[in-house]
Amino acid sequence: MNARPQRNRIALGTVQFGMPYGISNTSGKVPFSEVERMLDFASEKGVNTLDTAIGYGDSEKVLGRAGVGTFQIVSKLPPIPEREADVKSWVKRQIDQSLSNLNLDHIYALLLHKPDDLLGEHGKDIALALTEIRSEGIIRKLGVSIYSPDNFNELSEKIDIDLVQCPFNIMDRRMLLNNWDLNLKKLNIEIHTRSVFLQGLLLMPKSAIPRKFDRWAPILEKWHNWLEEYGQLPAQTCLALALSTSSIDRVLIGATNLNQLEENLKFAELSSSISYPDLACTDEDLINPSRWETI
Repeated sequence: MNARPQRNRIALGTVQFGMPYGISNTSGKVPFSEVERMLDFASEKGVNTLDTAIGYGDSEKVLGRAGVGTFQIVSKLPPIPEREADVKSWVKRQIDQSLSNLNLDHIYALLLHKPDDLLGEHGKDIALALTEIRSEGIIRKLGVSIYSPDNFNELSEKIDIDLVQCPFNIMDRRMLLNNWDLNLKKLNIEIHTRSVFLQGLLLMPKSAIPRKFDRWAPILEKWHNWLEEYGQLPAQTCLALALSTSSIDRVLIGATNLNQLEENLKFAELSSSISYPDLACTDEDLINPSRWETI
């Protein structure tokens, strides 16, 4: 793949603005003054997309306080409460609260954080509420945040999907299997990828990797040996791979401070013609961070 690094294809993740996040995050939630500096820098460097969620602590409120009118905002609807009687009203209340938090009257995209809700008993009501809100122009695009392509076809039968957010990194390349990404592009579906650093695991020195990952020592060892052999930096390599994948519209990255953001955006400017190691893995205990607490 030929590298096509562009800073405007970077989306800034903001979960750290509202809560501590990431296996390699030792600094906790980002202070508000640092948030302001990071947003100013991102805007100055051509980053125009911010990723947040109703469930990311007070991330939305922090963004609303900082002012994000110049950015495209992608937020996410939380899972439907089990005993919710009026799902359509609940959806609308959630979106109204989200807009109030963000201090905006519309956002670029709203994703379902738990898209399997579309397949449950309230799926029809969810789809109707979201479609109506999209038709009103409150949100421009509807989408799903998924862990794998497995049930995408089933989801797409329930609602017209404009945007898909899915994981993609040096170890998780399921998005490319059977040209799934290219098929999405044929349907004019926007692709945002997350977990480019595998929640920070790919950036950690070998000595800092928790012992619970010992069962994947061979693949992690291969990664670190390759970096050393070719003199590559892990963050630069991870970003170069994602940005060289032309089907990806936005590569989502997180940062806990301005220096980290500056470094990652600098890496995004660099091209690379190197051949990446074959580290593709389908073991979800490794490539799905939501499972790490149980391993």
